[in-house]
Amino acid sequence: MQNIINTITQNIEAAIALVVALAALISTIIIQYKKLKKLWAGLEISDIVAPLAAEAEDHPEKVLNYIDDKTGLSDIDIRSNEGKQMVVATAATEIAQLAAPKAMKRLGIADVGDMLGVVDTVYQSMVKPIVKIIKRKK
Repeated sequence: MQNIINTITQNIEAAIALVVALAALISTIIIQYKKLKKLWAGLEISDIVAPLAAEAEDHPEKVLNYIDDKTGLSDIDIRSNEGKQMVVATAATEIAQLAAPKAMKRLGIADVGDMLGVVDTVYQSMVKPIVKIIKRKK
């Protein structure tokens, strides 16, 4: 009888260890999935920002055509780096609100101010190196 109780106790302990391991695995999968969703959202926003930033490098006035509400841009010199960044952020925000609202939500982008950081990161990491290479070849 004691042997049966010992066997049952060992099986219960093994089952508990298995359940704990499965719970840890499921938790890790969920955490990694959320990170991937955020990464995909970042790529989706980058796909919107990069072409606008590249266009603004030489022709910021063309990027203005993508903006419906230009009220906040009246006092900005669009030829300056800050002006280009603001124009790109405004255009990207308006486009992303229509094309990728879930991506904006996942990244915590609610307005143009939040998009400025994304524009700076995308410009520094993707657009600027390409622009430098192109300008060297000219």
